[in-house]
Amino acid sequence: MNVQVFYDSRCGVCRKEIEFYKRLDRENRIDWLDIFDEQHRKKFPDTTESLLKVLHVRGKDGQIHLGVDAFVVMWSFLPRPFTLFAKVAKFPIVYSVLGWGYQIFAERRYKRLYCEIR
Repeated sequence: MNVQVFYDSRCGVCRKEIEFYKRLDRENRIDWLDIFDEQHRKKFPDTTESLLKVLHVRGKDGQIHLGVDAFVVMWSFLPRPFTLFAKVAKFPIVYSVLGWGYQIFAERRYKRLYCEIR
C-alpha cells in the first residue's frame, strides 16, 4: 500500500503545494486523494469536515497522521531535501515550532474558506 495524502483541492495554497509535491513524487510512492473527489470518498479515514481542518496522511502501515506528523510522513517518501526535512522536523524544538505555525495556518485557512463570518 502506498502512503495516502488527503488534500483540499479547493484551497489554492494547498492545491499549489500538493501539485509541487506530486511533481517530486516521480516514483509514485504516494497516492494523492482530493477530498472533494467522490471517487475517493470510501478511502477517507474521517469526515470531510475533519479532513478540511488539517492535513491527513495514511502511512504504509495504515496509521493516520495529522498536521505536522502528516507532513513528516509525506516528506519521508519524497526525494531529498524533503527526506532531510522529515528528519529535522522530528527534533523537539523544530517540531514544536512547526506545530505552532501549522496550527495557526490551518485554523485561519479553515475559517477563511469554510466558516461563515457573522
